Amino acid sequence: MRSWEEAGVPLDGMAAAVRNGALSFSYPDSSAFDRFAGISGTTFQQLSDDTGIPVGLLKVVREAVGFAEPRPEDHVREDELSVVPAIQLQLSLGSGPPSSRGGSASAPTGSGGSPRRRRTGGGPRSNRPSSKEG
Repeated sequence: MRSWEEAGVPLDGMAAAVRNGALSFSYPDSSAFDRFAGISGTTFQQLSDDTGIPVGLLKVVREAVGFAEPRPEDHVREDELSVVPAIQLQLSLGSGPPSSRGGSASAPTGSGGSPRRRRTGGGPRSNRPSSKEG
């Protein structure tokens, strides 16, 4: 509500529209919103403290699905919590976070940011002379 007030939305008018049925906030109850996870009561820092998983590794879970990097005090989403046992298993098997192995969290992409291999010559577009003499 505060964001709407700051944006200049007339809250009295919204309240009147809700009262007379012209405006409803029941849309999140529709099945289209079932895929969106709820927010837990646990922060990233609390989850890290409880599980021993580094907070930085927990934050990568949210980033991996395209959301902005969370802060340690942000609350973990329910779907993010479901990944924690898999992370714990990986860590227990000795597969630590990339930074602890000296690696990178992202795959190398070569030039131009594309994961495709670069042409190294010898193909149909090669300018090298043929080894066959004609």
